[in-house]
Amino acid sequence: MNIRTVCSLPVLSFTLLYAASTLCIQGCTPTSATSPANPEVIPGEASIVDRTFTLYLLDGDAGQQKDATEDWTLQGWKILQECPITSEQTRADLFRALDDAIAAAPGPGSRCFIPRHAIRVQTNGVLVDYVICFQCGNYKLYEGDRSVTGGGISGSPKPIFNRILSQCN
Repeated sequence: MNIRTVCSLPVLSFTLLYAASTLCIQGCTPTSATSPANPEVIPGEASIVDRTFTLYLLDGDAGQQKDATEDWTLQGWKILQECPITSEQTRADLFRALDDAIAAAPGPGSRCFIPRHAIRVQTNGVLVDYVICFQCGNYKLYEGDRSVTGGGISGSPKPIFNRILSQCN
């Protein structure tokens, strides 16, 4: 399954979706595409090193807490663990795994959505959250507090996410 970006830009890899959403905020000015292996080559964008990345473990079983304070939830889902990702290699591995999992999705996931993982990327004050339910085979992409896209995802990145979370201090 391919991801179509907002503003009807060409299909981009998952690692480039954030760049496309930032461009849409700035008026849908096109930019050159990059490869997932080298996401830093986006003209006018902060490099992958300059962005803040955080991996989360969520309590999907608790349900979405719409009126909860943001300091203990992410898009309304209770946060069980927060893991800042500072390693450039780990960041690239996470997004490569996501890109591959979306491409390998067997189709739309189940109708349920019980997310237990999320990645937050922050650049220049813009928040982008990838909220993922491997159990149901779905993900949702949020820009700020607005859901902008989503779709099916395979469970292949789950062991990678869990390994990183287990090694996080």
